[in-house]
Formats: sequence, C-alpha cells, structure tokens
Amino acid sequence: MVDALAVIREYHKRTKHSFKGYAESPGFLDWESQPNVFRHFEGSPLFRFPRPMAEPAVTYDTLFAPSANSSAVTIKSLGGLFEYSLGLSAWKTTGFDSWSLRVNPSSGNLHPTEAYCVLFTNIEADLPAGIYHYSPYWHGLEQLAVFDPNLAEQLQQQSKSAFGAVVFTSVQWREEWKYGARGFRYCQHDVGHAFACLTFAAKMFGWQTQIDTAVSDEQLSNLLNLASFLPNTDEPESCDLLVYLSSDTQVANANSPESKPLEHQMSALDWPLIRQHTHFVGAQSNTLSNEHVAWPLSAKAHDITRKPAMTDAAVSDSRSDSQHWQTQADTNPASPPAGQIIRNRRSAQRMQKGGTIKLHEFERALQRCLPSSQFPLWQGFGYAATVNFIVF
Repeated sequence: MVDALAVIREYHKRTKHSFKGYAESPGFLDWESQPNVFRHFEGSPLFRFPRPMAEPAVTYDTLFAPSANSSAVTIKSLGGLFEYSLGLSAWKTTGFDSWSLRVNPSSGNLHPTEAYCVLFTNIEADLPAGIYHYSPYWHGLEQLAVFDPNLAEQLQQQSKSAFGAVVFTSVQWREEWKYGARGFRYCQHDVGHAFACLTFAAKMFGWQTQIDTAVSDEQLSNLLNLASFLPNTDEPESCDLLVYLSSDTQVANANSPESKPLEHQMSALDWPLIRQHTHFVGAQSNTLSNEHVAWPLSAKAHDITRKPAMTDAAVSDSRSDSQHWQTQADTNPASPPAGQIIRNRRSAQRMQKGGTIKLHEFERALQRCLPSSQFPLWQGFGYAATVNFIVF
C-alpha cells in the first residue's frame, strides 16, 4: 500500500503543470490518429430507443428534494434515463467537420467513458435480462449477452429494489491522444461527471443510484467479458464503477425510515455464478484508431490503482467517517424544467465581464456542493468526502 501511494503521488507530481513547464504530452494534435468517440460492437443486435420522448414534468430544483413517487421502468423511461445522462444533445458543424456534444461533460470533448447496462429483469418484451452497451450515436442498447431464465428469475427475487445496474469503463487512449501522461487524470474526472449525470437523470424519474464499493475491477471486467469483446490490446477499457439502479421510492427517499443503501441489499450477488449462466453474443468492438502511442506514466497510474474486492468491514470503514452537512433543500417551484437545463449543459468557454448573480443563488449553488444526505449525488456515492472545494 505504501508503494502504491508513493507511485500515485509521483504520478500526481509529474503530471501537474507548473510555471516552469507543462506535463508530458504529445505537444501537437495528430488528427489522423484521433480516436473515434463512438464505440460500437459489430455483430451485436441493436435496440434503438424511441424518440422523441416526453420530457418528465420535473423542474430542476426538485431534483434536490426527496422523491414523492417513481416512474414505472419501461422502454420509454429507460431510454429517457440514458438520453438525459449520456445521450447526444447537439451536433456542430464548421467547414467540412462535424462533431457531437453530449449531456455529460467531458475533458476536451473526447469522451473516454463507456456505459454498459446490466438488466436484472426483462424490460417489457423487447429487452430481456442481460448485458448491453449503450450507444449514444444510435441512442440504443447493443445486446452483448442474455441471462439464463432461471438466473434472471433469481436476480429478480434477490434484487427487489434494483432493476439493473450501469458499469462505467474508461478508454484511456482517448484522453492520452491529446493530453498524454495526464490521460489517467481526465478519465477519473470524466467518470465522476458520468456518475453525477446518471444520478440526476435517474432522479427525474424518481429513481436512485448507488455505487457498489465492494466489487473489484477484475470482477466487473469478467462480468462484461471485455477480454473477448475488445481484441485490440492498444485500446483497452478499464472498469471504473458499478452503479445500481432502483425504482423503489422507499429506497430512493433518504428521509424514509425503511431506506437502506442499495449496496447492502445487493451485497450477496454471486458474480462468478452470474458469469457462468450468461450467454454472450459473437460480437467485437470497432477499432478506434489506426495508430497508437504508449504513455507508460499514465498506464502505470492505472495499474497501481486497480480496485480489489472489498470485505463488508472495509466497505463500512469507507463510510464511517463520512461527514454529512444538515442542509435544507432550498427549492424554487418556478425553476426551469430539469430536461431544459440538462440538454443545455456546455463547457465554460466565455465569461461575461461585469455579470452578476444574486447572493442567494450563489449560496444555493455552494450549498449543493456540500456532502448532504438530502441531495441525490451523496445518497449514492458510497464513500466519505475527501476532496476540498476551493472557490477563486
């Protein structure tokens, strides 16, 4: 552990910009080898969600208040979950080039984060229990595997609260192409954005997210069968998070006395057994780049931080010193629709000189950054807050 901390601290030190120079990077953009921002799996059945969908009648501020009820889990609502968390929001064109924007922010708009949907139960007749890859380009799910009917029934009985999960992975090369040794940093940055976006999108439907802090990276990789689907060793995907999805209002309501973390409810899942009773389709991922450049410093940081499986005691320890501020949900019933805010997320590229906001708006923004059991992001995070927020 001491050696691992020394390695990651050295990585942090060497990949910081300073007044004396920049961190190791290519120094230019090799457009010929730019990675494709869209991963797809050739040979897998594609299910496209219907569009356009009816936007939930939810204002943005109500996302920070307890859920009164939840939407039924249907193809339409599941499509809405992905549309408002990881979907495309716009296309831009200049000259002969076109590029897409998504509702989840990304470093350099490179989008290293991929999302896999694990359904514990059948969603209507078209989406059987199994494993899928979410394609933002097609706004649909690529089927990678189906579960045995007996396994699906067992999962439904065991996961009475959770109807499925999302596994986030990172294609580190997408960030290394532009940022070099800092690629690992940006992948971590982006997966945090993806989890937050999934959480707020889930809240639009009255659902809850919960990170599983016990499962290991290796277990997730085996679950998704990534070694088989990703034959190009120059473009690996590293597993980052397993996030449960629940439509149970008792679980989603943090103020409910019956509320229990989803992670505790799902702790008995037998991942090797699930893998044993899963039937994978014959599919392979597309190649993202014709050429690749190795960045050993970034790769070493990833290798040294591979997450092992954790015991129940270790999981409890990770939560034990979590400080939650007692905050009140300061909501404005006249706030804009949540869907409108989410669809218009953009990077801060230009600041308005002399512009102001009202003091209570600034205070409310700061309040929502505090670790609070009132707010959806902190309900599902699963770890103690260890990052300080600094305002310049």
